[in-house]
Amino acid sequence: MKNIKYFLSFIALSLMLVVLSGCSFMFATPKTFTDQGLSITLTNKFYEKQHISVTSYYESNQMIVLVIKENFSQLSQLGVNKNSTIEQYLNLVIRANKHSSSLEKENGIPCFTYEYSENGKDFKYVATATKGSDAFYLVQFCVIEDTYDDLKDDIFEYASTMEAE
Repeated sequence: MKNIKYFLSFIALSLMLVVLSGCSFMFATPKTFTDQGLSITLTNKFYEKQHISVTSYYESNQMIVLVIKENFSQLSQLGVNKNSTIEQYLNLVIRANKHSSSLEKENGIPCFTYEYSENGKDFKYVATATKGSDAFYLVQFCVIEDTYDDLKDDIFEYASTMEAE
C-alpha cells in the first residue's frame, strides 16, 4: 500500500512538471535576436528566416519584422552620414520611398507609419531606426491593419529594445 502511495505521488508530481513546463510554450517569453550588428528583443513566438531583400527577417503568426542595414558610406551620397540623426535618416527614407507619412514620436521613439495592400489584404507598417557605429538600421514592423491597435504596444516595446554596435 505504501508503494502505491509513493507511485501515485510520483505520477502526480510528474504530471504537474509536464503541465508547468508545457505552459512555457503557450506563453510568449522574451527572446533576443542578433544579426549584422543589430540586436532586438522580440519573443519566442518569432523565428528568423532568410529573405533576399532585407538584412534580417523575423516572423510570428501576428507580425513580421524587417531590418535593413544601410552603411554611412552608401548614404553619404544622399546627404546622410555618421553625424546625421535618426530623424534625418527617417525623413530621407520617407522622401526616397515617396511615402505620404510624416515623422512622429511614439513613446519617445522616432517613427512613421504607412499602409500597403497586397492580394486583398491591408497591412500597416511602423518604420523606425537605430544608429550604429557604421550604419543606420531601418526596422519595419508589419501587421495586418485590423490587428494594429492590439499589437501597437508590442511593436513599441520591441522597438525600445533595439541596440546597434
